[in-house]
Amino acid sequence: MSCCCLPQSQNTGSKRDKYVSADVLQFFSGGKVSDKETLSQLMTQSANPPVEQNIPLVTDANFLQTLDEIFIESVEFMAFDFSPDNFGELINGLYQPNFFQPKIRVNGANLLNVSNSIVGIPLPYCYSVNKIVKNPKTIEIVATYAKMKDSLYTSYPIQALMTIYHNE
Repeated sequence: MSCCCLPQSQNTGSKRDKYVSADVLQFFSGGKVSDKETLSQLMTQSANPPVEQNIPLVTDANFLQTLDEIFIESVEFMAFDFSPDNFGELINGLYQPNFFQPKIRVNGANLLNVSNSIVGIPLPYCYSVNKIVKNPKTIEIVATYAKMKDSLYTSYPIQALMTIYHNE
């Protein structure tokens, strides 16, 4: 499900022109769960502010281990509401504070620098990375998304879609 990243131009001078294959890597804070009961449990409430968490890669990305380089074009971030009244709805809006300050780490290096403000970035959000990464061995996304109501923080599941290009 693509929500906010527009396709990059196909001009012949772009960095991605030399790559022959494209893939979308999917990350989801609920891992590979798909049943309704488990998804609704992903929304947690706490009196404490949310803690950033690793968002698991759910796409099989073992092929990355064999590549000399990849071109990361973009990463789309979305949060979902799995409450009984709004089950599976995309959270769309400027609700703040939401504590969303993602980190994209490839081989341990952070590719995304956002403000340290607790206010957070509104979702959905698209980050145009446009970087060549040599010898991609590990890709991690770390983030949290929460809303505060009645002195409680409700954390919501996050999905990230990373568009990469590579040669086989």
